[in-house]
Amino acid sequence: MSCVAIILFTCSNTLAANAAPTLIPLSARELKLSLAKPHTKASVVTLWATWCAPCKREVPELVEIQGEQNKKGVQVFLLASDTESDLEEAAAFLGKLKVKFPVYRLSEPVDIFMKEFVEDWPTLIPTTLLFNEKGVLVEKWYGRFKIEALTSRLKQLVAAPSKGPVATKPKVGSH
Repeated sequence: MSCVAIILFTCSNTLAANAAPTLIPLSARELKLSLAKPHTKASVVTLWATWCAPCKREVPELVEIQGEQNKKGVQVFLLASDTESDLEEAAAFLGKLKVKFPVYRLSEPVDIFMKEFVEDWPTLIPTTLLFNEKGVLVEKWYGRFKIEALTSRLKQLVAAPSKGPVATKPKVGSH
């Protein structure tokens, strides 16, 4: 009996590893509450969509960053801005990448969501926002980011000693 149970357990894990993830609805308020979790040194939030070619090139890099940086206190939020009819395609795309962390979709209109973080958001995706350990926006990229720039900033944030809340004006990264 125990052999059968082990075989079934192994098979169900294999299926789950290749399954398309569920895109969890997320509001701006809910994201704000998640940015300053204990043991989090930095949060990367990327607004993307399946119809956006630069997004589809950027998302695999973010999946890799999450895998490499998670133990260092970096959390990645992949936030799909796809329409309801495209969410299945978004989940399938993420399933092919074998994403092993929670992924999200907007639960409110994109412009309302983004205004909570960037008042002058230029309605451009991908948009990547970088937050420090206190949930303060420290950098933003409109359009495709340069992986070297993001990893360099993450390295700085992970290495930085814990501080109290810091009010800084975020830098806008170059494309």
